[in-house]
Amino acid sequence: MNMKPRFLLAFLPAFAAASLPGAVVVAYVAEATDGALAGQSSDPRLTGATVTRGADLAPVDDFAGYFDSSNWSQSSVFPGVESGSRLSFSFEVDPGYLWVPDSLRIAYQDAGSADSARRLDLRHSGDGFQSSLFLDTSISAFPGPNDVNFIDLSNLEPLSGTVEFRLYGYGALSAAGVLGLANDPALDIDGTPHALVITGDLVVIPEPRLWALLPVLLAVGVFLCRRALSGK
Repeated sequence: MNMKPRFLLAFLPAFAAASLPGAVVVAYVAEATDGALAGQSSDPRLTGATVTRGADLAPVDDFAGYFDSSNWSQSSVFPGVESGSRLSFSFEVDPGYLWVPDSLRIAYQDAGSADSARRLDLRHSGDGFQSSLFLDTSISAFPGPNDVNFIDLSNLEPLSGTVEFRLYGYGALSAAGVLGLANDPALDIDGTPHALVITGDLVVIPEPRLWALLPVLLAVGVFLCRRALSGK
């Protein structure tokens, strides 16, 4: 994964980098299906947005507006990054751009038996899925309201290439327990409820020769700051 430290973005304008206007949104509408769930991006520079089930999960086609799965892990502890008890949300950032994460909003629900995954753990590809971005241990069951959560991603490093988020589920009381993404009015876009909305910004990656000038600009900045301070 190709990444640039977030603090360096402050210097990008000096290197003729251009921020693209407005937040870039990747949004997914849940539907009962046994395959992958396609998403849509508000910018053509982000492509291939999909939600897929891990190898351990079994699709459950029952209600429209839900992307349900059973066979969640019954492990009482995190089952590991390679566990197939997960949903994966991914998209591709076009070459020459960095995606700067902002937020992720997600809605889901236990199908009603309250014996599906009792813990949902969100992780991302930027650190190889090593750290948790969000952990839910209080999952609602049908017919109550969906769980709708806002996760702040603004502290993450900018990303390029394939960006992937994984929602691991574990602690299930039964393999038959069903849990899934759910369309919710709280994630409304243009009158359509969504189950997952990811926002961020795109910036153009400067040419390598311009990155090479960064130490020079930093040195000049330090010199000017010292000169200004000494003149007081």
